Amino acid sequence: EYYVSFNYEDGQKPQDPWVQVRELISEGETALNEASEGFDRGVVIKVQGSSGESYALTPGQEKTIQKKEKRIHKNQKRQSRQKKGSNRQKKTQRALAKDHAKVAHVRDDYAHQSSHRMVSSEAQVLIWEALGVVQMSKRPKVKQDQKGRYLANGAKAKAGLNAAILSSCWGQILRYVGYKALRKSKLVIVLSPYQSSQECVKCHHTHPDNRKSQSLFLCSCCGYTENADKNASDIMKYRGVKALLEIPREHWEETSKGSGIWKIVKPPAGTRVGA
Repeated sequence: EYYVSFNYEDGQKPQDPWVQVRELISEGETALNEASEGFDRGVVIKVQGSSGESYALTPGQEKTIQKKEKRIHKNQKRQSRQKKGSNRQKKTQRALAKDHAKVAHVRDDYAHQSSHRMVSSEAQVLIWEALGVVQMSKRPKVKQDQKGRYLANGAKAKAGLNAAILSSCWGQILRYVGYKALRKSKLVIVLSPYQSSQECVKCHHTHPDNRKSQSLFLCSCCGYTENADKNASDIMKYRGVKALLEIPREHWEETSKGSGIWKIVKPPAGTRVGA
């Protein structure tokens, strides 16, 4: 495949996103809270916003991916039975490559559409979880007993989870949000998601029992009930607002130059928000 790219200068220079954030901070917590949105990433609901909006593949995209993945599985079995280097095997390999490319294009389209919707919202500050997708999708280590025999390590179940994580486009969406937000002079920050799924946004009681199931959050202290992903996105918003109010600008830096995504580095002594 061949691609042609064109670049041009539109003469517009985006404003430093921190300029408007400083104004919001000076106006107080309420103003900053109203101009912020938190996001939680999951396997069932790929991205959940604190505004209540969920970001998922459209039914058409889901149908296309399922159809192509079914064909990929079929052609992989066919390829394994064909003579190595034969014309038939080469034909099957070309079909596989075409189907893999189609799935990748559909997911890329989903990432672009979702990131565009996020950045086009009224929120000036977008707060995300700092997830290590590469580490989360690693295969489990091999386990052996004293005699050298291999033990069950949950590799099959982990393989399914890894596939779900990678197909959710978590990292891809965040990268797209970063550069698109930069164009609109919006600030994107990432914070630690530690226990965000167990903390109640109403009373901030944190306990594993609060997470009743994949989708249900029920606080064992105040009785607050909400979708678990929605509660987690609200917690990320709360933590982000608190971090911006308590941690000075000089303690923030971009995750990589020009990414448009900011993280905390060397937080001041006594602060724990997002650390």
